[in-house]
Amino acid sequence: MHYESLSILSFPVLRGELASMDRCYVVGYSFRDDDILGLFLDALELNTALQILVIDPEAQKIVNNRFERFQARIKLIDKGVSTHAAASLG
Repeated sequence: MHYESLSILSFPVLRGELASMDRCYVVGYSFRDDDILGLFLDALELNTALQILVIDPEAQKIVNNRFERFQARIKLIDKGVSTHAAASLG
């Protein structure tokens, strides 16, 4: 099975998880893939309890470019992946 096949097969799982959770942590991902971005945008539209925490040195840029409509429901942690960033989540 190819990598593309695996990712396509996992889309329904991700969609279901996003539909049922109230918080999702995304670490080091820029949402450049339109299909995956679409899953997150759909989830934010349908699941009004969902908040996304973006942990990335470019978090503000990612949210500005890809989640403009939902900025109030996205928390930015732009410290990168580090012990300090992890401690700020608690």
